[in-house]
Amino acid sequence: MMSAATFFFGCVFELMTQSKQTLAGAFAHSAAFLTPPGSSSGLSAMPQPPEAGERQQQQPQQQLPLVRSLISRLPAQVLFCNRSPRTVQLLWINFRGQPESYGELQPQTGRRMNTFVGHPWMFRDAETDDPMLVNNKEMYLPNALENGQVSMVNITLPVFSLRERCLQVVRKLVRIEDFSRLEIARSLQEDLAQKPSIHSDLRRISQRVEQRLLQNREAQNT
Repeated sequence: MMSAATFFFGCVFELMTQSKQTLAGAFAHSAAFLTPPGSSSGLSAMPQPPEAGERQQQQPQQQLPLVRSLISRLPAQVLFCNRSPRTVQLLWINFRGQPESYGELQPQTGRRMNTFVGHPWMFRDAETDDPMLVNNKEMYLPNALENGQVSMVNITLPVFSLRERCLQVVRKLVRIEDFSRLEIARSLQEDLAQKPSIHSDLRRISQRVEQRLLQNREAQNT
């Protein structure tokens, strides 16, 4: 059984290592940070919305989540900039409210993307699936800009609480089957077993949106 001392010092060592890497990445910005805007290798395109026939084939009783891409013909050009020391996974929330991966973005690099207004994007740590911030928010919704301007979208690390950071480190150091052997409270063992999940985050955001809509509706009726 892993002792509390071994568990603690392992966490401290890993946190110190991660902090050094983060500081090194913070000072690594250079003129070569972004893929050149005119480079075709840095340009990705979005899929088109489903055709009318495909939409009719969907089950009528199926209730789509509130957080999903809406059918839109308004293009939006964005430049995803990974300002963090982590490899980031780009996730488009499709028309059914499901995340679809658009590849990974290495630290301190960027990628141009042709997307549409009303199409949500989320970003995750490619290794741990921890959520990343995009323009200091959980989710990015493109806006329509005039004259074909490109929107700069900054992806950064959130400021995790000490508890969240310790859970991340332990998940990295300890195998899942060994969580129950740690000399810690049962509640912490359960928290360790609950790994980050974009599906859980999407459900939470959808519930928050639904609650806000209900509050607005009640306010209008009063």
